[in-house]
Amino acid sequence: MHTESCPVVQRAPAGLGKVRRRSIRQNYEPAKTHLSQSLRIRNPEVEVSRLLSDNLDLWQAERQVYGGDVV
Repeated sequence: MHTESCPVVQRAPAGLGKVRRRSIRQNYEPAKTHLSQSLRIRNPEVEVSRLLSDNLDLWQAERQVYGGDVV
C-alpha cells in the first residue's frame, strides 16, 4: 500500500480581512496627520530657500555696484 503525504494547505483565518481593514482604518488618521504636518514643514522650507536665493542675488548685485568692498 502506497501512501503519499499531501501538503497541508493552510487557509488564512476568516477574520484576516477584518483585521486588515481595521489596521488600514487605524493607520488612516495618523497617515493623514503626518501628511498635513509634512506639508506645513515643507512650505516654510521652500520659502526659506527662495529668500536665501533672493538674498544671494541682491548681495551679488550690490557687489557689482560697489565693487568688491561690500561686507
